Amino acid sequence: MELNTFSICGRCHKTGQLGVAVSTAIPNVGDKAPYIYPMVGAIASQAFFNDKLGIDGLKFLMDGKNAQDTLDTVLSNDSGKRCRQLGIVDNDGNSAAWTGEVCQSWAGHLTGDNVSVQGNLLESEDTVISMYDTFQNTDDLDLKERLMMSLESGQEYGGDKRGGDVQSAALIVYSNKKHPLVDFRVNRHHLPVAELRKNFN
Repeated sequence: MELNTFSICGRCHKTGQLGVAVSTAIPNVGDKAPYIYPMVGAIASQAFFNDKLGIDGLKFLMDGKNAQDTLDTVLSNDSGKRCRQLGIVDNDGNSAAWTGEVCQSWAGHLTGDNVSVQGNLLESEDTVISMYDTFQNTDDLDLKERLMMSLESGQEYGGDKRGGDVQSAALIVYSNKKHPLVDFRVNRHHLPVAELRKNFN
């Protein structure tokens, strides 16, 4: 399955919360792209989707590997890495990302302390840049709001170039418990990010 999408993995340096926000032009993206374990890390797996990258990635993070070492390890075992896209943020705020060379353009990522933003089959790089800037400029807000605003910013700057009427979005945040602090999903809607905001409020 191909997840042509835009996503953000984020960590709050004040609370240690970890989360992922994502939107794409297929249904039920919240069941596919995000992988989060509290106080361990957050991963978004997309492009030609391989759930093993998210599942194994969390295992490596639990074993003490940082974001970059985890990324290197999961990709070393993946013969299809040229068509994968992956973003990781670990519990110390380290981030890493990968965009395979055959991901559909525009495709790319940006990483920084506590954040990784990635997207493929986008209108332009402005989607990823605006999401990254929004996250960095909203440090005074809580994580769920920063992720929601970043997703909205990505949509405003073009988002998935296909558009269409079969889309989904999700925003999931964990604190220090095994159940999510926030789990908002829009599984099928023609304006999934706007509908996610309605549910969020």
